[in-house]
Amino acid sequence: MAGKRPGFNPTTRDTMGSSKTRPPIVEGKGGRTPAGRGMGPPATVRRDAISGKRGVREGGKDKKSPVPRAPPRGGIGSGPDRYSPRKAAAGEKAGVKATVKAGPFHRAEEGPQERGDRLQRWMSEGKSFFFDFLGAVLVLLIIIGALYTYTGNWPPLVVVQSGSMMHGTDESQIGSIDTGDLVFVKDLGERDPIVTYVEGNKSGHRSYGSYGDVIIFRPDGDGDRTAIIHRAVVYIEYNETSGGYNVPSMGLVDRRDPIRIPAYEWPENMTLTIDLRTIFEEFKNRGMEPHSGYITKGDNNGIVDQNSRFGMDQESLLPVKTEWVLGKSVGELPWFGVIKLYLEDKGDIPKNSIRNLAIAVGLIIIIPFLIDGTLHVISKVRGPDEEPLPEEGPAVDHRRRAGPPPVPRKR
Repeated sequence: MAGKRPGFNPTTRDTMGSSKTRPPIVEGKGGRTPAGRGMGPPATVRRDAISGKRGVREGGKDKKSPVPRAPPRGGIGSGPDRYSPRKAAAGEKAGVKATVKAGPFHRAEEGPQERGDRLQRWMSEGKSFFFDFLGAVLVLLIIIGALYTYTGNWPPLVVVQSGSMMHGTDESQIGSIDTGDLVFVKDLGERDPIVTYVEGNKSGHRSYGSYGDVIIFRPDGDGDRTAIIHRAVVYIEYNETSGGYNVPSMGLVDRRDPIRIPAYEWPENMTLTIDLRTIFEEFKNRGMEPHSGYITKGDNNGIVDQNSRFGMDQESLLPVKTEWVLGKSVGELPWFGVIKLYLEDKGDIPKNSIRNLAIAVGLIIIIPFLIDGTLHVISKVRGPDEEPLPEEGPAVDHRRRAGPPPVPRKR
């Protein structure tokens, strides 16, 4: 056949002289292989768009893989395949949740399970907040109850509104009673009597930077007047027989003239004078019989309360009877009463009290976070707790022992 390339005609003859058709050549991984020699029709791989399972089409029939594949992450419409209503409808029928990728503020539709989980999470957070709040209230009630049990007074705290007990400066100091301090008031008892300045000077009993106890009392026993917090200086007893005053702690009997206490500490190292004549005159002006009681004085004042003028009537206070005393001061919270005085616009607040109060409140807020952060850092540095070592037992050699090689079985 002229003009034809050799091997172009697919018809050839074998050694027996018969003619046959040469099979087409198929490219495979093993080289050029004639189709029909140990090979079937080419296989194609198909992936189900709904279920995500992989199948093999061979010879015009589907042969499903025995191992199912998981659906694409994100469901139908995510990944490389675009969203289509047909696929979404088919996915919902098959039980697969279809989602659509939208803008950054798009929120996918929630199913019943997601809504239930979110509601359960909200309930858990609300329960946790409720128990935290309840715990804080219980702690506060326990503190208030403990203060009431210790002091025996209600309220157990009073706010100092004046600077009569300050120690000589315009700034508040820890250890003295200053304007804006909260003072604990302890009820009087038989086992805990009032110790005066004169008695404390002999026994060494001190409180708030000087000898003796600081007491809180009603002026002249009037419950409508603001209570006064001053130091008890000395106790005087009225002698009805002689008409004078006895001072047992100083060894004085039937006195009507002034009494002097040398080297009184506040104001510093002064000679304190108690004029009994003024006290007798005050009783006479009020038309009252003299009575026994405590002589009191503010540490920052230069004269005792029973010789000075108080209030709108400009009257001196009478000696303080024991039943007029609300209690004695046994402790303080400095600066925390400043808030009440500031809101009510009462008292001359010391210059540094507001600054110290702000620092104290800041430390109260910050310290718990610092402790929590420190514990968190320590736990990270230490790492998780190490597992306990197993109990010691007999040593076991897990290595394969040497021996003759296995004998192959005969087939």
